[in-house]
Amino acid sequence: MGTETQIVDEREPRELLINVDGDDFPVHDPVVSGRRVLEVAGKLPPDDFIVYWLGRDNVLQDLGLDRTVHIHEQHVEQFLTFDSDRSYRFEIDGKREDWGCPTITEATLRKLAGVGEDFRVWLERKGEPALLIPRGSSVDLAAPGIERFYTERIYSVEIVNENNGDEFRLEAYKRTKIETIIGEMYTRLGVPRRPDDRLRCEKTGEDVFGFAQLTLGKYLEEGHCHCLVWCFVGGTGGASCR
Repeated sequence: MGTETQIVDEREPRELLINVDGDDFPVHDPVVSGRRVLEVAGKLPPDDFIVYWLGRDNVLQDLGLDRTVHIHEQHVEQFLTFDSDRSYRFEIDGKREDWGCPTITEATLRKLAGVGEDFRVWLERKGEPALLIPRGSSVDLAAPGIERFYTERIYSVEIVNENNGDEFRLEAYKRTKIETIIGEMYTRLGVPRRPDDRLRCEKTGEDVFGFAQLTLGKYLEEGHCHCLVWCFVGGTGGASCR
């Protein structure tokens, strides 16, 4: 009789990747616990750390040590860790988040909101105007209460000065009044407003001054000058808009 040959699959388990605090680490088990994430990343002892999983909807979930996450080949799961025994709570665009550090950066807030650099972050303040969070800055989360942030898209209004050919851009938001943008334009131009000044949409030729009381959002919603290129001619005259 012939000798039977037994075929044994000696292949190693497929290597999967997880990302912890910006660095990739290999794992072989498709299900990892919070403790395992900390061990793989060298965060020891695990009991001294908080670990969060950044879910598909950009919501951070506190894993603790025993909760688990399924690792997929097509997607590198992201985790954040903090050497801390306390978490801080805030809201961003209506989503409740927990954070393991008393400060958080403006860039991280945008990431959690799922928006890019064409958005800005604002801190809502009860009974006071909203506070614009500067680029590159951090916010203190340790104050009593829950900080509530929201993001808002930046709209760029291009001003073409037909008197001298200069061009510049102004940042605005949907809630910004047209008259506010006009005031900023005159500040940049360095000239006083004259009764016979003209400010028109490059594409349609429509007068902009007539919509001064509208917000930019309403102005766009009504179909006015979607290109947001405004051509200024001083009261002494000038060439028509290019």
